[in-house]
Amino acid sequence: MREASVPVRGAAQVAYAVDDVRGAAVAWSERTGAGPFFVRDHPPAVALDACGDAAVFCHTSAFGQWGPVQLELVRVHAETSASLHEVLPAGAGLHHVAWFADDLAAEQQRLVGLGWPRVMAARTFSGSGYAFHDARHDLGHLVEVYERTEGLRRLYAHVADASRDWDGRNPVRPLPDLGPAGPSEERP
Repeated sequence: MREASVPVRGAAQVAYAVDDVRGAAVAWSERTGAGPFFVRDHPPAVALDACGDAAVFCHTSAFGQWGPVQLELVRVHAETSASLHEVLPAGAGLHHVAWFADDLAAEQQRLVGLGWPRVMAARTFSGSGYAFHDARHDLGHLVEVYERTEGLRRLYAHVADASRDWDGRNPVRPLPDLGPAGPSEERP
């Protein structure tokens, strides 16, 4: 039986580590019908490792829709967080499952309390906060949590809207500028 103090959370995103983001997007599209995928190359982020020290997290991601869930295909190019480096999957495979948190700090505390330590926290160029937690012992993968922001809402809406009535053509596209940062997303 579910304890009443544990809120129900739904996965917003499933992410796979891949060697070639664009090639993987084409393959996922052809094999599963997911897509279309929008690629963001090397988005800047201000990252901190588990100790709170500055870290680099450089990656390329392709975002597509797979039924009700967003699918991210991610290629990590460089990271300097020792805590993240230790837990990143080698090669291709399940990278993380993500969900939104109404209170990012409280959700991180809850995850740490479950025995899932934070391995990296970051802010996107638009100010959206997110964090990776190591849930491999229980789930076999990382967990990513992020705060609800207007920028992320626009990203999720753009990806989902593009998938409606998509005919399978042009499965890989650049991620367009989705507008200025919202009031809670001041650039660092």
